[in-house]
Amino acid sequence: MNKNDAEPDDAPSPDPEPPLRIYRLKVTIDSLAPPIWRCLEFPGDLPVDFLDHAIRTAFGWTGDHGSEFVIKGRRYGTPTNWLLDRDALFLVEERRIRREHLSRKEERERLKALSVEVYGYSVFDEDAPEVGEQDEEEEIPLLCELVRRVRTKCRYRFDFGDDWRLTVEVERIDPAEPGVEYPRCIDGARADPVEDCGGVWAHAEFIAAAKDPHHGCRERLLEWMGPKWDPEHFSVDEVNRRLRKAIPPPKGTATET
Repeated sequence: MNKNDAEPDDAPSPDPEPPLRIYRLKVTIDSLAPPIWRCLEFPGDLPVDFLDHAIRTAFGWTGDHGSEFVIKGRRYGTPTNWLLDRDALFLVEERRIRREHLSRKEERERLKALSVEVYGYSVFDEDAPEVGEQDEEEEIPLLCELVRRVRTKCRYRFDFGDDWRLTVEVERIDPAEPGVEYPRCIDGARADPVEDCGGVWAHAEFIAAAKDPHHGCRERLLEWMGPKWDPEHFSVDEVNRRLRKAIPPPKGTATET
């Protein structure tokens, strides 16, 4: 190598990669008392469909059911392959604009601006794509792109038939700990909800039947869950075994073997 071609000793070193950010999420099933909840630590640079899978796994749900997140009024879920549900967002904002009783010109201009914001083009243009068409190159958003602040809350729905509704709250955002496998569960309370039982109200009946041998749902409970089912049982180790089996840790976060 020619001496003149050598890099100078004082050449700037490349910028180090930013540390992996871990979101501590408390996920609680709504409308149950006492509540069923799980505390998960999840890498912010994973897409939201991975978070969906982590939540399903943490609560013991295995069925092929639809689900979605609602984050800051915007929907991401299985109906749109985890891309932003632009049609739902447009319809909500369109109704809001029409309720303002603007002049026809003002209303059209507002709707035109809204469509550009939501779809990236004006739906009033003659050559505009059909509403509802998704960009094939659009990628599923990462958790860190949708949620940036501690204490942010979002909604999660699982199984649109049984209609389980959960609240996801960001408790902390910290650098990843060396040698720790993510995602992981660090805490929680009570047994997994009974899948396909009919939702939160049916599950509440199962809990009551577990405590009362004369309850009307006792026979159904025994058929579904057996006599040893304990609605208060929870094990972090069990949840983490399921998570490790279902979701491989992101590169660089697993303990080296």
